[in-house]
Amino acid sequence: MHVLQHRRKAFRSDGSSGGGPGGGPITARTVVFDIATSWGDASLVGVRSIEFKLNGATLSLTSSDFTAYATSSFSGDFLPGPTFDTSLSKTGGPTGTQWFDGAGAGVINRLIVVFNADQTFDEIVVNNSHASGFSTNRGARNVEIIHTLDVYSDTTYGAAVTNGTSLGSTEWPQHVASDVVD
Repeated sequence: MHVLQHRRKAFRSDGSSGGGPGGGPITARTVVFDIATSWGDASLVGVRSIEFKLNGATLSLTSSDFTAYATSSFSGDFLPGPTFDTSLSKTGGPTGTQWFDGAGAGVINRLIVVFNADQTFDEIVVNNSHASGFSTNRGARNVEIIHTLDVYSDTTYGAAVTNGTSLGSTEWPQHVASDVVD
């Protein structure tokens, strides 16, 4: 696996470095996202959607396929689960369709997805935080991605992940100032 610096891709396996055995796809039960900074908002951070792909196809996930956790959430309308639910809209207003925090941890945060069964993927695609194309400065910016085959739910930012493997830290792109899928 290697970290890509262009739009939307948090990482992609190209078979030439890191990642799973031989640089191939990763199989994980849990994926952890340690968010260090936002795109400028000092107290709020969010992510609209995170998709997992294998060979270019999006893994179809709904709330019955995983459990999601975060260090904290802004309110009951901005819980972490919708971020991983591929059936939800990636455009329009953010209420009920993205995770958002500003209530407790502020910008530094940990977002976790625990799949009900092991998932194999070779790419993670991010649609960063926005509200109908506005407030893009609240999107996650510097993020470390860690995966493990263990069920893991410690939402303490930076805590060691049991049997975890880091995919490295990367800068996620700021969402464009338009109500489109990034």
